[in-house]
Order: sequence, then C-alpha cells, then structure tokens
Amino acid sequence: MKHANAPLAVAAALALLAAPGCERSPRDPSPEELAAIKAELKAELKAELLEELRGTVRAGAAPPVRLSEAERVAIAEARARTDDDAPSAPPVVSPRVGVPPTPAEPAQPSAVAVVDEHDDPEIPPTPTPSEPEQPPDAADREAGPAREVRPGMLVYPTGGEIELVDLAIATSIAQREPQDVHVVYDHMPELFFCYTVFANPNTEQMVTHVWRHGGRLVSKVELEVGKSPKWRTWSRQRTRRDWTGPWSCEVLGPDGHRIGIASFDVKG
Repeated sequence: MKHANAPLAVAAALALLAAPGCERSPRDPSPEELAAIKAELKAELKAELLEELRGTVRAGAAPPVRLSEAERVAIAEARARTDDDAPSAPPVVSPRVGVPPTPAEPAQPSAVAVVDEHDDPEIPPTPTPSEPEQPPDAADREAGPAREVRPGMLVYPTGGEIELVDLAIATSIAQREPQDVHVVYDHMPELFFCYTVFANPNTEQMVTHVWRHGGRLVSKVELEVGKSPKWRTWSRQRTRRDWTGPWSCEVLGPDGHRIGIASFDVKG
C-alpha cells in the first residue's frame, strides 16, 4: 500500500465500522482482521507523519512539510520571544525642526594680572583726572614777567642757579628734538610729550612736570636736571580718546616756583 492511499483506506475502514445498520457480507473481514488492518494503517500513518515533520527523504522524493495554523502561530511566538531577548539597537531620534541647538555654557575666564608697563621707569602710571587741584602759593610767585618761547609756551625767569630755556608740547621726540608741535590738535594722539631745556651751571637739580586736563590734575613727574649749559629732558603723558578740551603742563623749579607753563587744546 502506498503512503498516499493510507489515510484514505483508514478513513474508508472507519466509515464502514461506524455505519449504522450495516450488515456484514460473507466477504467482510472479521473483527480480528479489521483490528490488524487498523493497527497496520496507524503505524504506517504515524511513520509517514514523522517523516514529514523531520524532513526525511523517502522513496527518492522529499515530501513538502505541511504545518498547521497552530504550529505556525507557535513558531511565530517563539521567534518573537527570541527577538525580545536580543539587545535592542539605540533608538533613532529625529531632528527637531525649527529648534536651534542649545549653546554650551561659556567657560569662565581665569583671572589675569594686568601690568601697566611704561617706557621710562621714572614715569608713573597715568591716574584718572581728579577734582581740580589748586596750585601751591609758591607756584604763583614767578620771579619776573613771562616770556613766550613758542605759541602757548611761557617761561619765567628764576633769578636762581637753574633756568628754563625752552618749552614745547609735542606728540613725539626724534633725535632729541620735539616733533608735531602745535597749540591746537585736531585729534587725540596716544601720547603727549612736554619737552624742556634747562641751563644749569651748578649741581644736579630736580624739577617737576604737572599735567592737567580741564584744570584737573592728571599726573606729576619729577625729572633730574644735571650740570650742563643745555640739559634736555621730557615727560610723557598717556591719553584717552575722550580727554578732549584744554590741557596744560606746568614746570616747577627745585623750590616749587612755577618757571614755565605750556597750554594747548584738543578738539573733540
């Protein structure tokens, strides 16, 4: 008996047995024969089903594996459980349209020590203009009438051992001579120079340059005058762009008397 006809034979045999009121013909098998047939058919059917499930090859052909709907559902559930146990990939986050990225917090600047350096050690840092300072009484007592050596530059006779010979306000010094000397400046330079020339036939003396802006004290610079018939020396004054208006640099002798004054103006 072929395997393909085994289920049909079993079904036919079962139908004959289950048919009500069916009389047995002389050719019908006996109950023992039917039991043997049924046992043989069940064994063959079981073997055929096992071969289909295991995918074994029989009689030179590979019968297709037929799965029931319940088996397919069970296999799908098992695969789903396997996928759940596997490590999941990181979620893909879609970019937020129209929302700018959050800027990072700026780093806090570290403290830096600022050192104000000057070209000449004797020139102190320029302070902020303070309240108007009244000149000392000694500075108002000139030894004689003023002499204008340049426009806006006045010198006074001292009657002493030191004498102011020349006075100028400049924006630079080249070859020990003042450059860009004016009484009115159209713009604010970075530096002003008060250039002075002394005749000092005797011992070393100390003089003072007093810088003022708008009548307010800006700085005082002490300068050494050595023994010479022509001793040139000058002081420097740093500026700010908003320090426009009237300026002056007063020259005080060793005894504090005013021996010269230079007045000039910076346009705004």
